[in-house]
Amino acid sequence: MRDGRLVYELSPKYADLLPVGEESRKKKKEMLSLAYRELHSPINFLPITMQNEAEPDRGFGLIFTLMGEQSQWLTLQCCTARLNKKGDKLVSHFQYEKLEDFPDISEREKQILELATRYNRLSTLKLNKYAFTHECHNHLTILFNLLNEDSHVFIHETGYHYSLDTKPKKSELQPLHVNGAPFDMEFDVYSDQNFVYLHLVLKIEEKRIRISSESIEKHFPSVYFARDADYIYPARNMAAISALIGYLKNPVQKMVKNHTEEFLAEFVIPLMENHHVNLEKIEGYSLEHSSPKPMKKKLYVSGIGQFVMFRPTIAMKKIRK
Repeated sequence: MRDGRLVYELSPKYADLLPVGEESRKKKKEMLSLAYRELHSPINFLPITMQNEAEPDRGFGLIFTLMGEQSQWLTLQCCTARLNKKGDKLVSHFQYEKLEDFPDISEREKQILELATRYNRLSTLKLNKYAFTHECHNHLTILFNLLNEDSHVFIHETGYHYSLDTKPKKSELQPLHVNGAPFDMEFDVYSDQNFVYLHLVLKIEEKRIRISSESIEKHFPSVYFARDADYIYPARNMAAISALIGYLKNPVQKMVKNHTEEFLAEFVIPLMENHHVNLEKIEGYSLEHSSPKPMKKKLYVSGIGQFVMFRPTIAMKKIRK
């Protein structure tokens, strides 16, 4: 008590906030209320380690979403998620993002977002199958050049009726690394006592992997890129994609030895125009190996009413049935 009045002692931290001269009762009440709220704040009842814990940083990632039977539809989704303490992995709270939702984004991430948006719009264009595949390959080639081993990349395999508005679950995402080395497709021709074989081969740099019906889905989540362990690789060119599409359902062709000549003439020799074919010794037969040539393309122009239509095609030899 001071001169018959009740006096409150405030913390020194509020000294600079007290008005000079005559102090109004209203101002005193405001200051006391502020001190009371701070004293009884819920944060004071938390462990010290939680009081100063900041919101975890978020990182930028890219999801390759594969839909449909044999994952024939590929879409690209950009996402953000919480980073781990080291800041090198996206670990939780995944969320799809659009370009307009990013207040702060790097130039490279912006290019990836814009490219993913353009890629997803390709399906809305009226393109024939070859033109569509060619445009997808071009977009993905640019995309792989923007990505590196530090990029956060995932594969998400879904069913037909998956909604892209659904938040992705971490348990459904397979983290992968990007390698800029392109994959190519080759063929091995060999024989045993009863059959002659034509075998599809995946080549990544110096590594060769013979593809079987059991392993084709493992190594090719999509026709546009190959997978080996935890790395994905872009296609070198359209010839590699065309070879993969042609032998996707049956990567190993075989014929009884009695029909070796026909088998070589109708299956092997046409492939040698655009692909590298490794010929092992086949008793009684020999072929001159020729290096693969660029894929032959033609452009047909036709008119429909007032419109002009351009139809790109691949020139291939006919195979007798």
